[in-house]
Amino acid sequence: MAPGLPSGRGVPFGIFAITAVSVDATPPGPSELEKSSSAPGTSPPTGKPKSRGPSGSFRMYAAGLAVAIILMIAAGLVLDEYYHHSSSSSSDEKVLAAVGWAAPSLGVYQFADIPFAVSSPENLTGSFITSNTITVYVMNDSDFNYLVNKNVILGYAYTTGQVWNGNITFTVPTGNWNLVFFDSNKYGSSGVSVIQAVVLTPA
Repeated sequence: MAPGLPSGRGVPFGIFAITAVSVDATPPGPSELEKSSSAPGTSPPTGKPKSRGPSGSFRMYAAGLAVAIILMIAAGLVLDEYYHHSSSSSSDEKVLAAVGWAAPSLGVYQFADIPFAVSSPENLTGSFITSNTITVYVMNDSDFNYLVNKNVILGYAYTTGQVWNGNITFTVPTGNWNLVFFDSNKYGSSGVSVIQAVVLTPA
């Protein structure tokens, strides 16, 4: 599995700008009142003005606000589904060696190993770098035990070959396995460090 993802998550909602249209509520000026009072058969308005319903501008503002809220809710649902799917996918990943995992100094023909088991075929991937050349092997328990007891490599299922840095890419069959970092350089010791997490994912 890859290095742990950061806990928690932000939901980057878009920003919806809603511009309210201003309503000119200035009462009629004196000239208009004079005109209406001077018209024949009319008298100046008296009493309190009648209340009016919502203006067209207010209705536009309310409709825009409702649309923005609906869009924000929809965006939230989409992002929640995306993150839920991403967490489910990452839960299928198993990390054997995180970035920074290292064996600082392996003597000639010494090794570091990571045992693991798979119940169904899985893809093994990762990258490493060394201070001298090494060889990475994937061995079953039988071949690994032979190496431990005899210090001789009898067999393996996969190898990167002797490299300064390399990529691990192998589909591992069902069974018990060992990932072995072996100092195959007879001229000196070597350190090794993982620069891309070594992980197992469903094949």
